[in-house]
Parts: sequence; C-alpha cells; structure tokens
Amino acid sequence: MRARTVLTSERTWPDWFTGQYAQDAFERHLLPIAGRENFYALQIGAYCGDATEWLLTNVVTGKGSWLVDVDTWEGSKEAEHEAIDFREVERFYLQRVEPFIHLGRFKGTSDDYFKQHPVGFDFIYIDGAHNAEQVLRDAVNADRYLNVGGLIAFDDYRWWEYGNNRDTPGPAIDSFLRCYEKRYKTLEKDGQVWVRKVR
Repeated sequence: MRARTVLTSERTWPDWFTGQYAQDAFERHLLPIAGRENFYALQIGAYCGDATEWLLTNVVTGKGSWLVDVDTWEGSKEAEHEAIDFREVERFYLQRVEPFIHLGRFKGTSDDYFKQHPVGFDFIYIDGAHNAEQVLRDAVNADRYLNVGGLIAFDDYRWWEYGNNRDTPGPAIDSFLRCYEKRYKTLEKDGQVWVRKVR
C-alpha cells in the first residue's frame, strides 16, 4: 500500500500512518484501553510524530501514563528515505510534540535504549530499522520488557510484497512468533502484526 504524501509549507515527506492500515490497527487494538492509568508505551521509530501524536491524544492519557519515543532521526537504508531530510523531520517532530507532557524521548538506537532503560511496558510498537536482523532483535528485547497482558505491534509485515527485498520485517516476525508461540496470542496478522503476551 502506497503512503499518501502530505504537502504543506511545513512538510514534504510521506505520512505512513494517518488514514493507513497502521492507524486502523491502532484504533482496533488500543482505543478499547484508552485512558488507562499507569499505561507505559514504547515506540521504536518515531519519524515525524504521526503515531506519537495519535497515541498521546487518544490512548496515553491516563494518570501516570507515559510514552517513550526511540529514534535516531537519521533514517535508514531504505529507498523511501533517500530523498528525506531527517534534520527537518526531527525539527518538525520536536515542534509537534512540544505540548505533550506524557512523553519521553531517546535519540539513539533501540539497542542502546534497551541497554540503558529497562522498564516494564504495556505496549511496544516496533517500526524502526526494517532489516530482518534488527526487527528480530527489537522483538526479543521487547519481550524481555513487556508486561504480561501487554501488546506488541509490528509494522510492515508484508513489506516485501510491495517491491522491497526479502531482508524485511516479515521473516523476523515469523521467526519470533514461532520461537515464542507459547508466550503470545496473535490478534492480527496482515499489514501489521499484533500480539498479546499471555505468560
């Protein structure tokens, strides 16, 4: 599915969240638990804050709740990123999220974040580097710090079907699900994969 591109005086890069299958999945799985107190969420890959703004407006709103965004704001080795100035993306992101008080930000890799800030989360969104090795590493780390009953969402499960090479999230997600099948219940497996930790 191709993303729509929003062209404004402030933004000239794609929106891969709003009105896409990603937002639809967020609404299905997260709106029923919106406003829960002490709800801790982690987003690996924040980009310009499309999902961040949605989460902080609609879900991470309860007392004591918190969202942490992890990103290098340098892009990755994807064709779609080549024409994007990630310095501008980061500036846009910072202006956009400035009003929100339930937000933490870590500029660096997800590997570094997990080493330095282990904490129990109720929701982890994996949408950072899309090569299979990194996605698998993010998934294993996420499992270590996800509370029982918590959700993991993976983006771009079917990414290779849209012309990308096979070193993509799909094989890593499938490997994780096979290895951890007794620990997770699969809720959705299409453009995104959503699982709940049951033990």
